[in-house]
Amino acid sequence: MALEADGRQLIFMSFSIWICFLLQFCQHVSPFFILNISPYSSAQTLLWIGAVLGSTGIVTALTSNFWETFTPHFRLKSLYFKGILLPPLLFFLIGLTADFHFQVLLRMLTGMIGVIIDSSSSLKKGSPHLVKFINP
Repeated sequence: MALEADGRQLIFMSFSIWICFLLQFCQHVSPFFILNISPYSSAQTLLWIGAVLGSTGIVTALTSNFWETFTPHFRLKSLYFKGILLPPLLFFLIGLTADFHFQVLLRMLTGMIGVIIDSSSSLKKGSPHLVKFINP
């Protein structure tokens, strides 16, 4: 029984580390992607790159308190899974669109969802639910 739990934890951790690597890679490559698909001049393209990349951090800072108010109402495990699985899906959608307004919107959603794990773990630090989730 303990071996099965260790195997599941290893698979989950491997998956989450791979997702983190891919998201970091996408973040470094996205300015070149925007530069290649941009129909605008160089100056306007740089402004769009700043808007697309900067919107994530701004929304993350503004919505971190928002998620902390909702964490007592949702199961901790479902919040973690949503926080890990939704940002890669949004990055995939960013790669399929050439509309910069939609890319900014998707990056804002990524910033809003990406703070779920951090806010839920900081709010429930030391709670028995978190300990049960980490050590089943």
